[in-house]
Amino acid sequence: MNCLVYFSSKLEYRKNYMDVNERYANQFLLRFKKNKIVILTNYEYKDQVGWNILVKRGLIEHVGDTQFTITLKGMQVLDCGSWTKYLELEQTKEEKRHKKEEFDYKISKFHAKSKYLPYFISFASLFVACLAYFKPTNNTKNKLLSKDEIIHIADSISTSNQIKANDSLPYINSEPHK
Repeated sequence: MNCLVYFSSKLEYRKNYMDVNERYANQFLLRFKKNKIVILTNYEYKDQVGWNILVKRGLIEHVGDTQFTITLKGMQVLDCGSWTKYLELEQTKEEKRHKKEEFDYKISKFHAKSKYLPYFISFASLFVACLAYFKPTNNTKNKLLSKDEIIHIADSISTSNQIKANDSLPYINSEPHK
C-alpha cells in the first residue's frame, strides 16, 4: 500500500513539475509575440528553464549569450497559443492525413478489382440507347393526327359547348315566374 501511495504521489509531483515548466516555456515564448529577437539583460531561473525547453523543442534558437530568435515552428506554436494546443492541432492533422490515406487505399483497391466496370456500364448504356432509337414506340401521344381527325375533334368540341349552352335556355323559359 505504501508503495502505491509513493508511486501516485511521485506521478502527481512529476505532473505538477511538468505543468510549471510548461508555464515557464509559454511565458518565455510570449516574449516573441512583438519581436522576433529577444535580448535578455537580467534573467531568472524560470527564464532559463523556459528557454532550455524551447531550444530543445526547436521553437527558438540561441544566437548569442543572451540573445534568442524565434523559428518558423515557434511562430506556429505562438499562433496556436501554447505548445499543448499546437500538439493537439498536429495530432488532428495527422489523424486526418491517416484517414485520407485509408480512403485513397480503399479507392485504389476498388479500382484494381473493378477495372472493367466503367466499360461494362458504357456498353450497357450504348445498348439501351440503340434499342430506344431503333425500336418504334406505340404511344398514341407521339402519333401525328390526320387532318380529318383534327376536324372531327374540333367539331365534337364545338357541338358539346353548343349543347350545354342550348340546354340551359329551355329551363329558364319553362320556369314559372314568381
